Amino acid sequence: MTVRSFFQDQLIILLGTIIPTLTIASFVVAALIFLGFAIGRLLSIGLDGKPNKLIVKGLIFELVFSAASILCLINTLV
Repeated sequence: MTVRSFFQDQLIILLGTIIPTLTIASFVVAALIFLGFAIGRLLSIGLDGKPNKLIVKGLIFELVFSAASILCLINTLV
């Protein structure tokens, strides 16, 4: 992921809060980004061993936000 594509993803997430037609895309992008980061951290923990507290806090943050994005997506679709 390049810096440019990361900012484009963040822009889609932000615009989804303002433009109703982008709401579903916003939730999907947010869930994929946060889940991707969390899976990467879990893989890193599995390969490298016990992380420091900041890595664990980051993992918890990413899991909570990915779960929130998925729940909001489900709520929007139902």
